[in-house]
Amino acid sequence: MDPVEHYVRIGAKMLRDPGPFFSTKGYVDGNAAELARSRLNPLIHFLLHDEGTARPTVDAVVATRADEFQADIDLIAASGLFDGEWYLRTYPDVAAAGIDPARHYVCHGVWENRDPGPDFVSKHYTDAYEDVRSARINPLVHYLRFGRNEGRQIVARERDLLWWRLLKPDHAGISDFAGTLDRLKAATGPVCVIVPIYNAPDKVRACILAILRHRRDDSRIILIDDASTESQVRIILDGFRGRPGLEFHENTVNQGFTRTVNRGIALAGRGDVVLLNADTEVTPGWLARLRLAAYAQEKVGTVTALSNSAGAFSVPEMGVANLPPAWLDLDDYGRAVAQTARRTYLNGPTGNGFCMYVRRDCLDEVGLLDAQAFPRGYGEENDFCMRARRRGWRNIVDDATLVFHAESASFGTAKQELLKVGLRTLGDKYPEYEGLVVDFIQNCLFKDARERVDAVARAVGPLKSRVKPRLLLVSSPRIGGTAYFSEDLMEALSDRLECFILYSDGSMLELLYYAAGTKMLVERVRLLSRLSGLNCRSREYDAIVAAWMAGYAIELLHIQHLAFHSLGLMEAARALGIRTLFTAHDYFALCPTVNLLDEGLIHCGGSCTTSAGDCSYALIGEEGLPALKHAVVHDWRRQFAQALRHCDQLTAPSVAAARLFLSGFPDLPPSRMQVIPHGQDWGECFQLAAPYRPGEVLRIVAPGNISPSKGGHLLVALSRMPGVEVHVLGQLMFDVESTASLIIHGSYEREDFARHIGAIRPHLGAVLSIWPETFCYTLSELWATGLPVIGFDTGAVGDRIRAHGGGWLATAINAQAVCALIDRLRADPDDIGLKRAAVERWQAGERRLYDRHAMGHAYFDLYRCLLLGDGSAAGRRPTVAVLAPATRLSGYGVDIANASTCIRLVEKTVDRLHRSVRYDYCDPSSDPDWLTSRFDAVVVQRTALDQPAVSALLDLALERRRPVIFETDDDLLQLRDLVESKNDWDLPTIDFDAVATLIRRSDVVLTSTDILGARISTLSSSVIVQPNGISARLWLAPLPTDQGSPLMPCHQRQSPDEVRIVYMGGHTHGDDLKLLREAVALAREQVPGLRLFIIGITASTDDWYETIPVPEDRMSYQFFVPWIRQILDTMDLGVAPLVGSVFTAAKSDLKWLEYSAVKLPCLASNVVPYSNSIEHGVTGLLVENTSADWCVQLVRAASDRELCQSLAAAAYQKVVTHRLTWTQEAELDNIILSALGKYPV
Repeated sequence: MDPVEHYVRIGAKMLRDPGPFFSTKGYVDGNAAELARSRLNPLIHFLLHDEGTARPTVDAVVATRADEFQADIDLIAASGLFDGEWYLRTYPDVAAAGIDPARHYVCHGVWENRDPGPDFVSKHYTDAYEDVRSARINPLVHYLRFGRNEGRQIVARERDLLWWRLLKPDHAGISDFAGTLDRLKAATGPVCVIVPIYNAPDKVRACILAILRHRRDDSRIILIDDASTESQVRIILDGFRGRPGLEFHENTVNQGFTRTVNRGIALAGRGDVVLLNADTEVTPGWLARLRLAAYAQEKVGTVTALSNSAGAFSVPEMGVANLPPAWLDLDDYGRAVAQTARRTYLNGPTGNGFCMYVRRDCLDEVGLLDAQAFPRGYGEENDFCMRARRRGWRNIVDDATLVFHAESASFGTAKQELLKVGLRTLGDKYPEYEGLVVDFIQNCLFKDARERVDAVARAVGPLKSRVKPRLLLVSSPRIGGTAYFSEDLMEALSDRLECFILYSDGSMLELLYYAAGTKMLVERVRLLSRLSGLNCRSREYDAIVAAWMAGYAIELLHIQHLAFHSLGLMEAARALGIRTLFTAHDYFALCPTVNLLDEGLIHCGGSCTTSAGDCSYALIGEEGLPALKHAVVHDWRRQFAQALRHCDQLTAPSVAAARLFLSGFPDLPPSRMQVIPHGQDWGECFQLAAPYRPGEVLRIVAPGNISPSKGGHLLVALSRMPGVEVHVLGQLMFDVESTASLIIHGSYEREDFARHIGAIRPHLGAVLSIWPETFCYTLSELWATGLPVIGFDTGAVGDRIRAHGGGWLATAINAQAVCALIDRLRADPDDIGLKRAAVERWQAGERRLYDRHAMGHAYFDLYRCLLLGDGSAAGRRPTVAVLAPATRLSGYGVDIANASTCIRLVEKTVDRLHRSVRYDYCDPSSDPDWLTSRFDAVVVQRTALDQPAVSALLDLALERRRPVIFETDDDLLQLRDLVESKNDWDLPTIDFDAVATLIRRSDVVLTSTDILGARISTLSSSVIVQPNGISARLWLAPLPTDQGSPLMPCHQRQSPDEVRIVYMGGHTHGDDLKLLREAVALAREQVPGLRLFIIGITASTDDWYETIPVPEDRMSYQFFVPWIRQILDTMDLGVAPLVGSVFTAAKSDLKWLEYSAVKLPCLASNVVPYSNSIEHGVTGLLVENTSADWCVQLVRAASDRELCQSLAAAAYQKVVTHRLTWTQEAELDNIILSALGKYPV
C-alpha cells in the first residue's frame, strides 16, 4: 500500500507518526475534542488549522514538542551515558534524517527500544524495575535523577561486549556470489570424505566422533583401515558400525597411505572427495565451507583448511604445532575463526592432505595420487597439486575453516625421514616448487589470515560474549504477529545462539543483529530489480543473501515469512550446507490472499470457491496483477512447493494450522512438520471480567485493529442487539461511526492492555476472525485478563477454546449464529461463570508453564536435531530448575552470583548444542507447585531455601516424580558448631535444619571433595563427588590490554627487587592469616623486599601486611575474576595457609587452582585438601604449619626464580588438563539423567 494512503486510512488510527516532525499521539492528546468533532485525520486537521487562519509552522510544532523535553535532553547530554556519535553510528536512519541525536533519543528513540550509548541498556533497566516500566518514564532520565542515588544497577549493551565486534570481516573472497551459487547447484553427487586409518586408536575415535557430530548433509564417510596392527582400532570401528553415513573398508595387507587414499577415491564414484587424516578433529560447518571455497571460482582444484599443526598451513604461527587456546574448546575455536574470516581464498602451489577437498572434475583431468613415487605419503598431495596447477587448476586455502591436527600420529618417529624423501622427490619433478612455496608463505594475505586467527583467540575474553552458533531469521513485515514472534524467539534464544534477522520490503534488504532487546544494522543493500507482485524469485536477492549467510557463518536459517523475499533463498541455503526451517505463521505460501478468504469473505480452505468473483491479493497487492482465483494461485503454490522441498523442517503454531498447511502441499512429508505453540511472557494475570447478572447490559471487548476478515462487521451487528455493548480496543479498519453501544477506544500500547480492560470492565471478549488463524495472540491476551471469549470453530481459535474451555464457539460463521450465542449467554449467567473458571485454570496451568522461554527451548531442541549429525540431539531435552542463594537473575540466567554458585553451577551449566540437559535459574522464592510442574528436576544449592520451602518442594517433587539434587561444597552441618564458637564470624543466617533435610531426602547430593562426600554419605545413600574446577573463560582467556592498573600507587611495585606475596580468601580465614605473622617477619630478615598483600580476608591493615580492598562492583565472581587476575599478574607468589581441622579437611583446593590458573607458584599448608592436590616441589610447595617452616619455604621460593617458574608451569598444566569446568559438563548432565531414570515416565 502507498505509505500516504496507509497513514490516512489506517496509520493515524494506530497513532503512527507520518514522519519525524509530527507526533500523531501528541496532536491527538492536545486536540481531542476538536478532532472528535471534525473527524479529520490529525495531520490533515493540523494542515487545515482554523479553516485557513494562520496555523503553527512545522518548526513551531517540533520546537514545542522538544521544549517539553528540553530539561531531559540537557540532563542526558551531560550525563556521560549518552554518546551522540555512537547513537548516529548505531542508528543510521537517525543520521540520515539529520536529527539531533539527543533530541531524537528523548522524543522518539527511547520508546523504540533504542539505547543512548554503549553503557546503558534501556530495556534492561525497565525490565529490572517494574515501577519505571509501569510509569513509562524514560529509563535513563529516571536513573540519572533517582536510580543512581538509590543504587539501582545498569548494564552495558551486550552487543558492545561482542567478542567479534572489532573483527567484523569484509568478506573479500565472496563478492561474485551468483556464479558461486550456480556452480554449487550444478555440482552433483554427495561429497565423500576419505579417512585412511592406521593405528592411533584414540585419535581415530576422536576423528570419527567429530565427523559425525558435524555431519549436516548426505556426505559419505569412507573409513579404510590399512591393516592396523593395534587391535583396539578394530574394536573402535566396530563400535561405530550402523551409524548413518559411515562406510567401512579394510586392506588385508598394509598398502600405505597413498594407495589407500586412491582406493577411497575409486569408492567415491562421481562425487567430490576430501582427504582427511585420521588424527584430525573437524569443527562445525567444515565440509560446507570447504565446498563453498571449491566452487567460489572457476577451476579451483583443491581447497586446504587451516590447522593448528599442518606445516605451512598452521595458524597462528606457521610451521609449528600450535596449541589450541586453553579457554576455547575446538568447536568454539573453529566457529570463531569462521565467523570472522575474510575468505580471501589465497592461491598457492599446493595443498595439504591432512584435510584437502578435491573437485571431481579436477580428479578426472589430473588423475589419482602417485602411489609409486610417494607410497607412504609425504609429498603425494603436493605432487597432485603441482600436476593440477600445470593444467590450469588452482590450489587455494580456506581461511574460514579450521581443523585440529595431532599430526603424524600414524607414522610416529618415521615422519622426518619420510618428509625428507618426499621433498627431494618434489624438487626433482618440479624445479619451480621451492620458489612457489616461498612466495606463498610470504604472501601478505596469508600473513593477514594468520594474524586474524591469533586476534580471534585473544578477542574471546571473560568480559565478552561467548562464541555461539548463528541463526538467521527471515521475517516480513516488521509489524504484526510474525514480528512479535521473531523478537520473542530471539530474546528466548540469545543466551545460546547469536541471532540475526533479515528484512525485505522488496527493494531494500537489511541484515540486523539482535542483542538485549535491540537490533543493530550490519548490512543494507538496495536491489537493482524490485521484488514485487508475483515476482517471487530474484537471482540478485539470492546472491546477496547467500553471500551474507556465508560471510557471517550462519549455521541455521529459520524462515518466518517470505513476503518480499525470494523463493530461491531455501535452495541457496541448501547449496551452502545451511539447514533450513520454515514456520507457517499464516497461509501466504498457499495463496496470496494470506487468509484464504474469497471475494465474498468465504473461507476456501485452500481450494478455490466456485463463485464468479476474484480474490484479493494481500501484502503484495498492486495494480495490474492477473486474476488469482482458479488461475495464478496454482502457479503460486507450485512455486512454493518447489521451494519448500529444500526445507529440512516445518513448524506451525497449532495443529489446525499444520493440518491446513500440509493439505495444500501434499508432497511434503507430514513427518517433517512439528507443532510448536507460541509462548509469551504475560507477567501478572488478572481477573478483570465483571460478573454478569441477568438483565444487565452485556459488555463485550474485541481488541486489535479489526478488519472485515477479523469479524469487524460481526461486531457492528452485535452492537445493534438490545442489551449488548461492544468495545473495540483498537480500531475498526473500515468506515463506521461510534455509537452508544459501539465504543471505539483507539490504539493502545501492549503494556497498557490490562489497564484498559480494567477500565472497560467487560463480561467477555470476542475473537471473531472468519478465517482459521494460526495461533491468535489476542485470545491469549484476553485470557490473561480473565475474560472468557466467544469465537468460531475454525483454526487455532477453535482448537484452543475447545481444548481449554475458556469460551464458546458459535455454530456457524455468520452474524445470526453469533447473535444467537449471545442471546443464550445473557439467559445463562452461570455458564459465563463456568467459562471464567476455565480461564482461571488456563492462567494457573498453560500460561504459567509455557512462556516465551519454554517456546525457545522447544525451538532450540529442534535446532539441535538439525545441527548435530550424530543422533545425540533427538527429542526433547529435560529442563532443570536451579535454585541458588544470593543471585541476581535476568530471565532464567544469572547476572550476579557468589563464587560458590559460579564455580559449582553457573560455569558448568552453560547451554551448548551438545548439552543433553538444559538448566534454568529460578528465584528461590518460586512457587514449589510451579517448579515441580514446569521442570523435570530441581537443583538446590547450599542455603537457597529455608525449612518450610524445602519441605514443600520435596513433598511435591516426590508426588510428581521429580528428582531433587542438593549441591553443597562445604560441610554446612559442621559449620553449625563453628558458627556457635566464632562470635566474630559475620555469616548470613543459615537454616541448618533445611540443609539436613535436603541431605536426607534429596535424590542425589552433589559435593566437591571425597572427605565431604564420605561425611554426607552417613545421611544420604546417593552422594556424588564432583571436584571444583575453574572456568577457562574467566581464568584463562586474555584480558583487555587497554585497561590501566587496578592497584593504587602505594600497592604497585616500588622496586625490581621486591618479592610480592598475595593471600586471598573470605573473612572466615582470620586464623589462617595468623599462621603467617611470625614467618613473614623472619623471612623479611633475609628478603628485605618481601611484601604481603591481603585480599578479602580482612578490611583492616596491619604493619606486617597490606590490604587491597575489593571494589563494590567486583564483588560478584564473574567480575571479581578479571579484576583479581590483574592483581595476581603483579605478584610473585601465592600463599594458602590453612589451620587443619575437621571442617577445613572437607574443603576444596580452590586457592591452589586459582593461583595455578594464572601461573602463580603456590605455597600451601601441608594439610588436606592441599596435601591431596599438590605434589611437593613439582606443582607447589607444601608447608608445615610452623613459623619456622613457613619462613624457610617463603625464603626458598623468593630466592629461586627458576624453581618458581617450574612450579607454576607444572601446576598450570595439571589444572588446564584435569580441572576445567567444561570438562565436567557431560558428567553433570549424566548425573541429572541418571536421577531422572529413577522416575521413568
